[in-house]
Amino acid sequence: MKARIPPRQLMPATSKKVVQSYIDEKEEEILRRCMKLAFFALNHRFSFGAVRLGAVYDEVTALKKEAKNDPIFWEHLDRVICDEIGLDMPREDYAKFEE
Repeated sequence: MKARIPPRQLMPATSKKVVQSYIDEKEEEILRRCMKLAFFALNHRFSFGAVRLGAVYDEVTALKKEAKNDPIFWEHLDRVICDEIGLDMPREDYAKFEE
């Protein structure tokens, strides 16, 4: 006999909050490390100083907040990065965002 558990009841709300908190924490950690790599490269390769790097950090922070609220944010970003700017980067798999 198989029991069917509705998807909403697979994990209690309190557990979902704990898991989401952990994911958010790891996301912040990864972003911070990536930003440090980018800042190091921008400073050494192009002589970006603290003021310019701070402006980049502020812009990335604002974009991160926007990405949470805009379901097609990454599609727009890919269009600018790949099509308008011409940077050769892999595009996001938009189907994954709908899961």
